[in-house]
This record gives sequence, C-alpha cells and structure tokens, in this order.
Amino acid sequence: MLFLSIHENPRPPVSGVLPFYAFYGEQGKDYIEVHHLRPVHSLGGDTVDPRTDMAVLCSNCHRMIHRKRDKVLSIEELKNFIATSQKE
Repeated sequence: MLFLSIHENPRPPVSGVLPFYAFYGEQGKDYIEVHHLRPVHSLGGDTVDPRTDMAVLCSNCHRMIHRKRDKVLSIEELKNFIATSQKE
C-alpha cells in the first residue's frame, strides 16, 4: 500500500490506537482511514501529496473531525478537545 509505505507508522496521530488488524484480525488488515488536510472540494486540479496533504486517523477520530459540517476540526484542535474532555 503506497500510503502506508509513505507513512511508516500506521498508528493514527490522535488516538494512537493499534492498527485495525491488531483487533479485527484478517478483516482489519490493511485498513485505515485517510483524512485530507485540505478539503477535497478546495483542491481543484491540485495534485495531492500523501506525505503532506493527508493524515491517517482511526474511524472515531475521523468522524469527530467532521462532526460539524460548518466547523471541520484540525488534528491539533481534536487533540486539544480530547485532552480537555479527559480532564473533566
């Protein structure tokens, strides 16, 4: 897989959860979600570089980043949200 070979560590940067195959076995092998750091609709004809324009995320974190259509969170915003929520 090109993406995983570029991103040597497939652990998502927010949750750090184990790769899906560690939990789901063969069903989860070679599965991860990819988040476009720039919204797809804004790319136009630009070339996407997976090293700089994408990030791996677990499904839960990806959903939370896109939870509100009018406010897509950055990875840093989600990390801060999680850190604050866990202190409460």
